[in-house]
Amino acid sequence: MPNEALNFSNIAFAVTSLIDRAPHWTMIRELSMNAIEAAAQASGEKIVHWTTGNYKGVRKAVIWNTGPGMSARELKAATHLACEVTKRLGLDENFGVGAKVSSLANNKLGMRFRSCKASRVSEVMLGYDPQKKEYVRFEYELENDVSATVIDVTATTVKEGKRVDFDWTEVMLLGNSEGQDTAARPLANVSTERTYVATALYRRFYRLPEGVRIRLDPVYQRHSETRSLITIGQRADKFSRVETVVVPELSLRIHFLHDPPVGDRSGLRMSSSNARMSNCWVLLRRHFSLP
Repeated sequence: MPNEALNFSNIAFAVTSLIDRAPHWTMIRELSMNAIEAAAQASGEKIVHWTTGNYKGVRKAVIWNTGPGMSARELKAATHLACEVTKRLGLDENFGVGAKVSSLANNKLGMRFRSCKASRVSEVMLGYDPQKKEYVRFEYELENDVSATVIDVTATTVKEGKRVDFDWTEVMLLGNSEGQDTAARPLANVSTERTYVATALYRRFYRLPEGVRIRLDPVYQRHSETRSLITIGQRADKFSRVETVVVPELSLRIHFLHDPPVGDRSGLRMSSSNARMSNCWVLLRRHFSLP
């Protein structure tokens, strides 16, 4: 008789425990990684854009990307905690749970997913139900006492001035309260500096896939206009010394970057010149990337 796989006797408790114990500081990285992977598949511009939206009169963070859109059915499938839309799941592949699991505790009010495919925009909202005391896919109340967890918001999207003539996907972060400006304060219980998102991306991504650009609105970086993220790999000339060690048996390159102070009282390092983020000197001097 074959061995029997273990399972959960209380799935709701297991899901809530998983989310509440997740490393929530990885939220920016995980959301961006999903958007980058989708944008890399776009037939036209390959754009990831950290921008903002309005929800009940309050500014909220939005991460938007080009790339293959999702139908209502595909979007619902994609908002399962463990999903497989364009990814392979496995211990040595992609768990498919990072963005949602790492984000929901910081967005109990909701994570609003919208995706445009074939000029139709579908919407799903994930969040925490305090009555059920569990994370749910919220139901929308429609006409004639009908409810649904996935709705068509094409007309609303067009009214908001957004285009629907190409595929895209976006996630709006509603935070843990209606009054929370998640663009300025993306982590529910942590005060963050203005460049928090830019710095988190800079520290994580040594390079981006061919043709992909990450755009950051002013609320996320130092400058007064929207700028593209320049990765460490693109800014090697800003460091005083860069060395790369190849480890062929691991298919790995280790990059060593020396970042001395500029020599004044500012406390800045050489690599901070024209940077989108702040305090570049706190970066690890070793940065890993696959060849």
